[in-house]
Amino acid sequence: MPRDTASYRCDRLVDDVEALRVRLGLDRMDPLAHCAGANVAVRYAARRPQHVGRLALITPSVRAVGIPVTAADRRETAPLRKDEPWFPAAFAALEALLDGEFTAAHPRALAPFSHGRWDGATRVRHTAEEELVDGGVPAAFGAEGAFASACGVACTRCTWRRAPTT
Repeated sequence: MPRDTASYRCDRLVDDVEALRVRLGLDRMDPLAHCAGANVAVRYAARRPQHVGRLALITPSVRAVGIPVTAADRRETAPLRKDEPWFPAAFAALEALLDGEFTAAHPRALAPFSHGRWDGATRVRHTAEEELVDGGVPAAFGAEGAFASACGVACTRCTWRRAPTT
């Protein structure tokens, strides 16, 4: 992991994607991104549309395109998973978060909402990821300015209007 946590900022990771494309010798690529990585992929497509063929976003975060997710949105969509065995604890943690009563124990209870399924393999992978990710990484990723650079939300939306469909 780089020592300079400023390099974790979403808009700065776009430069890493471009460096990878150049290193691989690709003229165009078809990025596939999940969750917070979708922010990086969207920013990359906005900044370098000539190098993107197709873009697949899997359960994307929407920060890069300026779509707010409200407490009402979260309360409306969470019950779609009410039949999952983990739902009661996760929903209680979500309610605590939305009501401003969040504690250090709640993030783990919320984790199932971040995954399409919450089976044994997913729990093992999630636990391993928790051990790898320093608590400062998410804060650095979304630090001030990460989603408001020269080619920001307006440019990203413009790119989607121009994107070819296949």
